[in-house]
Amino acid sequence: MTHPNFTTFQIFGTNKESFSKYLVCDKLGLIIQARNGHNESKTYGGDYFRAKIFTRNSTFQASSMSDGEVIDHGNGTYSAFFTLKWAGVVGIQVTLVHSSEANYVLRRLQKEEVIRSNFKGRFYSTDPKKAEETFCNMDLNMLNVTVPEKESCNFTDASTGSPWFCVKPHNFPCSNLVMDHQVGHSNENKISAIERLSFTWSDKKITGTENRFVVHHLPGKESIVHSGALDQLPPCRPMVHFGTPEVAGFYWGKYWHSADCNINAFNKLQASSILRNKTVYFFGDSTVRQLMEFYVKLFGLKTNPAPKKGDPWYVGRTIAKDSRNNIDFQFQFHGHPIGKRAWANISIIEYIANLIDRVKGGENTVLVLTLWAHFTTFPPWYYEARVDDILESVRRLQERSPRTLVVWKSANTREHHGLDHYLKCSDWTARNLDRRMRNKVLAYDNVGFMDAWDMTNAQLETDSVHPKGSHVENLSNKLLTYVLNHDAS
Repeated sequence: MTHPNFTTFQIFGTNKESFSKYLVCDKLGLIIQARNGHNESKTYGGDYFRAKIFTRNSTFQASSMSDGEVIDHGNGTYSAFFTLKWAGVVGIQVTLVHSSEANYVLRRLQKEEVIRSNFKGRFYSTDPKKAEETFCNMDLNMLNVTVPEKESCNFTDASTGSPWFCVKPHNFPCSNLVMDHQVGHSNENKISAIERLSFTWSDKKITGTENRFVVHHLPGKESIVHSGALDQLPPCRPMVHFGTPEVAGFYWGKYWHSADCNINAFNKLQASSILRNKTVYFFGDSTVRQLMEFYVKLFGLKTNPAPKKGDPWYVGRTIAKDSRNNIDFQFQFHGHPIGKRAWANISIIEYIANLIDRVKGGENTVLVLTLWAHFTTFPPWYYEARVDDILESVRRLQERSPRTLVVWKSANTREHHGLDHYLKCSDWTARNLDRRMRNKVLAYDNVGFMDAWDMTNAQLETDSVHPKGSHVENLSNKLLTYVLNHDAS
């Protein structure tokens, strides 16, 4: 089993004979050697590593992930490559996200289509105190019980075919389903004691023979920012993105710079000018709701309905309006599954594809979509089918309203709280779904893309499903750049 205390990395250069001095824009490589708890070199691959470089002191910070994923050579060694984007003392951070043994467990659970979360529905007529609760899921037969069809309620969406079922209550008709929530459901009994041990060393830093180095610069070229290289990038528009950038994006101070297109930074006045007379829809989970909340705070708006303490978790449409600039913001949750312990009123739940089919569209309409965080406990085909449904609805929208701007936000890294959390929502699982999504979305020329995975992989903030720091502001900068260039085209 891969052990972070014995696993090491070392630097090698890639474009010089002498590697004692590095300059901005040089390439740098790392070789990672995985070792087990006996300090023996592993001879097979499968580990999941992340690597980043960074500078952080009292006056400045910058950071970047590796150019592309860490490369698995299948023999216990791994490579990571970086483009050096700024001068100064640069640190290296390599993290063992999961050992190959832990990844095997996650892959097995995914392959066996083991559902790793459970849900309950609450049925009642007029009095919630007389409610009846039953189990719900996308396939009741995966709950290790056989539920005859006549004893189940079928809530499969008529338009998309996305499945959802509940065990039929004894005292109420299926039409009386009002509330839904995720229930406590441990997955630790689905793996063996030895398999549990494989997660002991997840999310651990490893030490290299050199953990920092110095990057020098030519006059006037202290960084890629100063060199003018970013100005040579194309403007951010749909069709201008890479599935796996050859050079990673990076943070310079608090601002994120993409490797595929030139992102601008905007203040409040500029943002309101760009969004004036527009309707911006945010469809998906709370990681895109964050972006709407950013604008609500930036422009000092109120949401309708306003959240009230003690109310059920709201999954219906939330609206905020900037009357002065005639900007409408709308957020709506993506439909089942709702991976939340709080009860949610599902009588107002809707699927993204159906919502998009009702959008009129036009040059003043912007859609921001995401789908990932609530799907990590489900079989990949269930997730991929939902992505397909949404993209098909986007195609229909852009056929009737070609000037409608659509932007998709990827998954991001997140925090984890112990073994069961890894089994339900590990970054390995999220990244696996994210790659499947990219294969579909990035093949669609008329959809813009915000690479939140690249951004959070590089950030110096602690991983969180709702990233802290300047992450959301940088999502806004990318979105506003898309809107600005779209209006000019």
